[in-house]
This record gives sequence, structure tokens and C-alpha cells, in this order.
Amino acid sequence: RLKLSPVKELRGFRGKKFKEENVQVSGTRKIIGSDKIDLAKAEILFEIKNLHPTVYTFTLSNEVGDELVFGYNHENRQFFINRGKAGNTGFSENFGNQISLAPRAYEENSLKGTIILDKTSLELFFDDGKTVMTEIHFPNSPYTTLNFEVENEEVTLDLIEVHEINTN
Repeated sequence: RLKLSPVKELRGFRGKKFKEENVQVSGTRKIIGSDKIDLAKAEILFEIKNLHPTVYTFTLSNEVGDELVFGYNHENRQFFINRGKAGNTGFSENFGNQISLAPRAYEENSLKGTIILDKTSLELFFDDGKTVMTEIHFPNSPYTTLNFEVENEEVTLDLIEVHEINTN
């Protein structure tokens, strides 16, 4: 099986850092806003050690109503990215009308991920790179909030670590 991971040189561009452990989530919880980290250029690491049969959803949003939604459905064992409300999608009727899906190949009851955000691109590395997804998106304004949501469960987000990427 082929595995992919972000280049290790990316760590050399890490700037401001936000980190929390053992975050209890029931419903929707704001993780971080752009007042702490620029979400247009960020690396996000997360870990959930005990998965429940539910949907785990991250949502990037802004003040003009754009939303980029991605995560993992543990019942269906599928990762997903939904860019249907992620800003400018009108240039093609097919751009935002389908949810991107990827099956999970890893059998563990835990989940680790790395999320790379770069203005108009999203890269997801799940299970140490055993499943990787990439999408472009065109928000009308930079994303200002990252939320995490679970359906019908209370779960622990064991680790959430966000690094601003300094490229200038």
C-alpha cells in the first residue's frame, strides 16, 4: 500500500501554534479562529483515540457564509469533502455538486490526521498517509473559523494542534 505524507520541510515553516488536548465535544464546538491562527495557511494535526459509530466533521467557515466541510463517517468507513458551499462554485455546474469520498483502509478504532490549508487548497492525510484527499476551493473571503462536530455522541478530541505556516 502506498502512503503519502506532507514533506518534512514543512515543519521549518511553522509559526504561531495552538494546541489543546482532551477536548470534549458534543454537537458543534469552535476549535480556533483567525484571531489566533491564519486559517488560509495552516497545518492542523488531530487525533481521536476512541472512535464511536458517528460522523466526525470539520468545518471551515467565514463571515459571508462560505463553508468547506470535511471529515470521517465511522459507520460507513468513509472520508469526505463537501465543497458545495465553499465559495465560488458557479463557474461549473459540476464543481461543487458532488461530495468527494474515499474509503478507509485502516482497521483501527482510532483516527489520526493532518490537514494542510493553503488559501484555495485542502490536503488531508489520514492514518499516517494511508488515505489522502486533495481538493481546491474558492472562498469569497478567507476562512475565519474552524469548528469540529459530532453527531449524537460525546467524544474526546485527544489532540488538536494548529500551526500557522509562514511562507514569506
